[in-house]
Amino acid sequence: MTLHGDHTSDLADDDEGGAHYVIQKRDASTPCWFTVAERVYNNSFTVTGLLPGRSYYFRVAAQNSVGASDPLDSTDPLVVARETEYSNIISSVLSREQAPPPRQAPPTFLVPLKDHAAHRAHDCTMSCAFQGTPTPQACWYKAGVRIANGPRFWQSTASGVCTLGIPACGGQDSGEYTLVLENPLGSAQCSCHLLVYDKEDKGLLESLNERRNKEKFIL
Repeated sequence: MTLHGDHTSDLADDDEGGAHYVIQKRDASTPCWFTVAERVYNNSFTVTGLLPGRSYYFRVAAQNSVGASDPLDSTDPLVVARETEYSNIISSVLSREQAPPPRQAPPTFLVPLKDHAAHRAHDCTMSCAFQGTPTPQACWYKAGVRIANGPRFWQSTASGVCTLGIPACGGQDSGEYTLVLENPLGSAQCSCHLLVYDKEDKGLLESLNERRNKEKFIL
């Protein structure tokens, strides 16, 4: 989603005081604001990582070496359309480079799920790429319990990509997530772990950074 400021000016040529814009977002279901960009120098910015079907408020403040202005809030929430394409780049690459699947084939994973770590109250999105003909039915589970669509989760299966979105993660969302794909020719499953943590957990953050450098781990 790209934000445009009709009443703001570009600051790229302002060398005095290091003037810039700070952009924040808030899910309409929570009161917490989160910074999405700290140094923006023009009146157009693209915000990524938004969940389809969710509503968001945005605010912008100008800042320089003297201080920050009062924030300018959006008066109405902006809704991310569910039709918005939400598959990652891997899926488009696979669709071009992978050989066409057999006419009939059991489900297999081309790109499996990866472990995630998310700040408390931040969104988390898990995704993986698959193939199978007929198109498999996808079912998500947390700790062995099937996940249903609702305010707590958003699910999508399109163009060979399965996605699970968790808005405003809380401690109860930590745990193991499993995706099961099934068609008449067979089934396949893969799992990943989600860890929800607070920014104050410095020791945990250091451990996560070490794991990210060694393993396929997404922060």
